[in-house]
Amino acid sequence: MKQKYLFKILTILFFGIIINTNAQTQGDIAFVGFNADGDDDFAIVVLNDVPANTKIWFTDSEPTGANTIESGEGKVEWDSGDSEITVGTIVIFSDFDSSASREASVGSFTDKSGTFNLAVGGDALFAYTGTSTSVTTWLAGIQNESGNEGNNLGDTGLSPGTTFIEFYSSGSPDAGFYNGSRTSESSFASYLSLLGNSSNWDSSIANGDGDTVLPFSTTSFTSSATTWNGSSNNNWSTSSNWSDGVPHGNSNVTIPDLANDPIVGASTGALANDITTNNILTV
Repeated sequence: MKQKYLFKILTILFFGIIINTNAQTQGDIAFVGFNADGDDDFAIVVLNDVPANTKIWFTDSEPTGANTIESGEGKVEWDSGDSEITVGTIVIFSDFDSSASREASVGSFTDKSGTFNLAVGGDALFAYTGTSTSVTTWLAGIQNESGNEGNNLGDTGLSPGTTFIEFYSSGSPDAGFYNGSRTSESSFASYLSLLGNSSNWDSSIANGDGDTVLPFSTTSFTSSATTWNGSSNNNWSTSSNWSDGVPHGNSNVTIPDLANDPIVGASTGALANDITTNNILTV
């Protein structure tokens, strides 16, 4: 049965305890903004739910192997905070060259090592899990000029055009930001190829003031298709209960016949475009 409408199910919301122990892997986050001018700023998009209190390191140091990184330059550990960060969320990091003024739009910083200073003449930025001296998993990377640290991807497994972003078309732009679609893809993983395409970036500030790209957009990414799996509980609004995030007004939704059907709170309601289901929904 396929129906197309906005619907609200008035029922009692079932509350459950969500325990997420998934480790972060490549492609779970990606860079969407880079500024090597001024105080150094960047932004990421969450492409897979980030569990509460996840630790991720950011560095402008050079990879030296699958699990090693050079001792120079800067490394900063970020704690995602006490709540899960849902897929599609933008997190902005500001004034990263100064430990005194360093800020994150979500979470906090728990450790730092060395001096963080992105270079306008060509530099790379990496995200990874592990410690200040040892890498467990390389998550994502970005650079503003051909060569540099990007030449040493080696055993990191990061791939130019997807998990490693080269957002420039030529030269060494001071800054750039993703200006492609944030709503077109049927899965969040599909955005990696869009993010890795330099034509979807604005890097026109080649030798000017990179700070003029600020503030980075906080508009969330959304998926055009998502399927109910009920892996955490019955709550419609829990991101981990869906294959690609909680549905929005443009989502094509599939609800298979499972033991735990979705329940929507009277105060929250629910949005969808197309709904394919074998279940009877109370509207």
